[in-house]
Amino acid sequence: MLCTHVPDWTLQAVIAGQDRATDILAIPTCQDCALTLSNEIVRETSLPVTFRRFSPGDTASQIS
Repeated sequence: MLCTHVPDWTLQAVIAGQDRATDILAIPTCQDCALTLSNEIVRETSLPVTFRRFSPGDTASQIS
């Protein structure tokens, strides 16, 4: 389940690489969808999910 509440995105659900310096996956989400998204990622991948703050400029650096 991806969060569609784009104006409310304040967090990123992050799966970190083994070295913890590289993100395998970072998905923007809002506070309301964070727990559901985290549970789905853990259920599907068995990998731990952490959260960090999200700012709109983050998507530009991820896309390039």
